[in-house]
Amino acid sequence: MHESKSHTNRLRSLIRANGVFSITSGLILAVGSPLLDMWLGVDVPWLLAIGVALVGYGLSLYSSAGRDETLVRLGRFATVADIGWVLGAAALISLTDALTPGGEIALAAVSAVVLGFAVLQARALPAASAPAAQ
Repeated sequence: MHESKSHTNRLRSLIRANGVFSITSGLILAVGSPLLDMWLGVDVPWLLAIGVALVGYGLSLYSSAGRDETLVRLGRFATVADIGWVLGAAALISLTDALTPGGEIALAAVSAVVLGFAVLQARALPAASAPAAQ
């Protein structure tokens, strides 16, 4: 029982860290949007909207990670959402000229962190999903 609890706690910690990263990234985009728009190549309203959405998403991840009964589903959702972010970012960088070179580097760096969360969460899911963990 103790081992399965540690697997559940690992997944919970990863999801909460993902939430904190999303909140932090969102606040940087929202608060810094007037300074970041020219550097990233994204208009202020878009940066504000993305920032607010990331803050909301991060708060949702963080708070929902406290619920044992939905933790595994939340972990699956967060992993799929993270993979979606990485694929969308890769498409934006490689298929469009929407971002400045600095914007492409920033998005690639953030996406590398997001990919790290996806991989770690995916690796933690099987152990947290084991019947003893329920």
